[in-house]
Amino acid sequence: MAGSVFEVPYAESVRMLTQQAAALDNLRSRASTILAAAALVTTFLGAQAFAKLNAWGWAAIAALFGVLGCTLWVLWPWKGWAYGQSATQMIRGFEAVEPPPDLERVHRATAMSLELDFRNNEVKLERLSWAFRLACILTVAETALWIVNLESLT
Repeated sequence: MAGSVFEVPYAESVRMLTQQAAALDNLRSRASTILAAAALVTTFLGAQAFAKLNAWGWAAIAALFGVLGCTLWVLWPWKGWAYGQSATQMIRGFEAVEPPPDLERVHRATAMSLELDFRNNEVKLERLSWAFRLACILTVAETALWIVNLESLT
């Protein structure tokens, strides 16, 4: 028996969602690394400057809080991510149609639904990516501000 012409789009939509879920996991992993790096910078450079904080030191602390906010935004377990279909809902939906759809229609409907999930997730993932980029920039700024703070104390 020949396969459905919609098998390829179905397989591609499943692959796209799988890669997207991996991208989210990777982004969260990198965000936690950035948070650890920013905390480490403050621990080493800030410890030397805490006795005499000037405006540069306060700006470095503000940058650290910015990193904290951005990374927590990325790491927060936001609801609404969709990486698959509910089997129960699919079955009920297909049972409600007379006559029941053939495999080709099931592949088509599922592929289209998964693509919609992918597009909705992509908007959320892009927002989180911007927060991650900002956290990276703030980490570099924090490091530079602590260095300027230490230089201004000598």
